[in-house]
Amino acid sequence: MDVATTYDGQQVTLQPCPSWCTGDHFEPGAYLHLEDGFHHSSEPIDIITTHVSRVPDGKPTTVQMQLQAFVTPLDAPPGPTQVELSLLDSDFSAVTLTPELARRVAEVLHDLGEQAAR
Repeated sequence: MDVATTYDGQQVTLQPCPSWCTGDHFEPGAYLHLEDGFHHSSEPIDIITTHVSRVPDGKPTTVQMQLQAFVTPLDAPPGPTQVELSLLDSDFSAVTLTPELARRVAEVLHDLGEQAAR
């Protein structure tokens, strides 16, 4: 596990990353305060939309999803894992979903996709 240097020169051992974490948390020799926090992040998955008529510049919106877990202080274990859903366009916006809400969104999307395919 990487070691981060705190503001007063103490060495802090970070807790292990979740199995899904692909994040590069700190630059070597980072100058951090013990109370600083950071995110564990999975590899993002992008879905590029195909319908562009509602987008002012005519470009598709990318929907990006990934797992996130926040850690604070630096030597704490990760907080609860959540799913981040982002709309990557000129007005970046994102929502964070608990596992239960992510499953509900998946159910609704599945049901709507089934209805649309009929």
